Amino acid sequence: MASTCTHCNDNFIVNTKRIKCKLCENLYHYHCVTVKDAVIKAVNDSPNVFWFCDVCVISLEERIKIISYIKSVETKTESLIEDTKRVMEAVKVDSDQKKKASYSAVVSRGQSSLIIKPKINQTSKETKNEVAQKIKPADISVAVSKIKPVSQGSLLIEC
Repeated sequence: MASTCTHCNDNFIVNTKRIKCKLCENLYHYHCVTVKDAVIKAVNDSPNVFWFCDVCVISLEERIKIISYIKSVETKTESLIEDTKRVMEAVKVDSDQKKKASYSAVVSRGQSSLIIKPKINQTSKETKNEVAQKIKPADISVAVSKIKPVSQGSLLIEC
């Protein structure tokens, strides 16, 4: 097998000491890449120890930086997703609690409130429209601060 050193382009003679880059698989004379005997022994003796040429080391360092950056972005994204899930759960719990509030709990909040129960099978929107047509706050000297659907089509009117 006629092969040459990637560094000096000289042919390898029989029994010439050479080392192969694990990534690009180029061959080099030991003396061309100044590899220490201890490194050569470790690479030759262990299947889990690898040697990389200078070009591949630079490439691997860049890849490691990119992978590290991707992992940090992934961690931040996962954190944001968890935060968003917590906020969504809190909003859901808060909205569930508001839906379950009894009429007495709503009235006991200390505000002047009026709860209007709808006709059978009437939605809050339909109830609100009907109330708006029949009652004019200006006619009864009341300032309405909020109209809010409560449950089962009922409306809470805060004055």
